[in-house]
Amino acid sequence: MAFWMGVASADHARSGRDGGFAQLGHDKLIAVKSLKKGGWIVYYSPREGMGQGATVQAFTTIGRVTSDAPYHAAQGRGF
Repeated sequence: MAFWMGVASADHARSGRDGGFAQLGHDKLIAVKSLKKGGWIVYYSPREGMGQGATVQAFTTIGRVTSDAPYHAAQGRGF
């Protein structure tokens, strides 16, 4: 079992959690190819928004990888 950490704003981390997906490296396939079903991913959030908002500096979400391979998820907000 592997453990991974992503860094994202708190609002982006929560969007992924609520949408049931994880994103790393601004949607670069190479960043998520190493994730394997059964592994864990935790997100650290330096700020509330992407480069703006309140300082968070905490782990904000944790999840388990449930799919066998990476896939694209509809995210909205220009992503």
